[in-house]
Amino acid sequence: MDKLSRRVQPVDENRETINSVETSFEIISELMDQGESSLPDLVEVIDLSKSSIYKHLYTLQKHDFVTKAESGYKLGLHFLDISGEVRGNIPETQYIKQK
Repeated sequence: MDKLSRRVQPVDENRETINSVETSFEIISELMDQGESSLPDLVEVIDLSKSSIYKHLYTLQKHDFVTKAESGYKLGLHFLDISGEVRGNIPETQYIKQK
């Protein structure tokens, strides 16, 4: 089982999903696993055209989910906002103390 499969929630397999959203999540998962990836590396792993992956990266970068790095792309800071919001919605986290 690959890392992406472990993060996928069980759903009704008979329902359709939006392919472009699936592709964006694939890119995000790959960047999370690798820390940083170049466009050619992402093309090799995701098996889509360079222009398609670039459009996804550009869109994700526009919304700060991805940032341009020295030798490729990496996750952006918007994920920190999301994680803070998620953490705030979990009642048990009120007992976690900051170091």
